[in-house]
Amino acid sequence: MRRTLAILRLHDAIARRAGEDFPLTYTRDVPFAIQLTFDTMRPTVTTRDAAALLRSDAPAYVVVRDATRVRRRMGRGAPSLYEIAGATIGSTPYLTLLGNRPDLETNDAVAIGLGPLRVALDHARLGTTQDGIIVVIPESDAARVVVTNARAAPAAAVVRVRENGSARDLVWTLGPHASVTWTAAER
Repeated sequence: MRRTLAILRLHDAIARRAGEDFPLTYTRDVPFAIQLTFDTMRPTVTTRDAAALLRSDAPAYVVVRDATRVRRRMGRGAPSLYEIAGATIGSTPYLTLLGNRPDLETNDAVAIGLGPLRVALDHARLGTTQDGIIVVIPESDAARVVVTNARAAPAAAVVRVRENGSARDLVWTLGPHASVTWTAAER
């Protein structure tokens, strides 16, 4: 019961500041219940992948169970890491929202981790992402999506671009550490 209440407190703190559909990344050690409060079903990432995402230039936000472990993974010389929100059980930290910005930014660019993939969105929103399909909604003609395979093995990426009541699936097999870019100009 105390864990559930902590999860709900964290959800409320994030939703109040950035809305229900803010693009969050979740590490593997985070209870899946936090995703259910946001009505998401996204693949989780390792703490190593979380640290890499948080080192990126684009704003990134990761819900973690062990913030100290992610900080250690960031390494020396890493950019600043901020504890934006947290939930405790008593005086013990339970879940923490880490970001590479001091507050939740709802600007045009964001990076998110989805399992082995890193997705950078610019002028696009992340839609409901499940069953291995990454749904993106372009918000302007400047929309840009970059999908990067963070692994040393090939990975499949399916991006469903939704706009004007229709959807188009883009399917790629990405080599190790390879990236692919889609822009609204390719419509």
